Amino acid sequence: MPRTDFGARGLVQRDSRSHAPGLPVIASRAGGNVELIEDDATGVLFDVGDAEGLAAQIRRIAGDAQLRARLGHAAEASVARHYSVSAMAHRFASLYARALGSGRAQLA
Repeated sequence: MPRTDFGARGLVQRDSRSHAPGLPVIASRAGGNVELIEDDATGVLFDVGDAEGLAAQIRRIAGDAQLRARLGHAAEASVARHYSVSAMAHRFASLYARALGSGRAQLA
């Protein structure tokens, strides 16, 4: 069953973890969700407070095995590419290098 989210607190971390097992994500258009989830590519979004929109997305995901698989695989790939420990370490190293003026990251 797809995971759902109704609010805007702590979503980026929780949604990125829910992507990891290859499950489709249904989330509200709130907070970091709109940055983390590409609608109809790595998950599906609904408007905050729109219970009918949420229900429609649940029905849509539940009724389409190919859509579930496509969204789940795309989400898993996105998390691996952008939010893995290695990817985040390289981002932070690059950020620190720019802040220190060296212009290049040194990461072993």
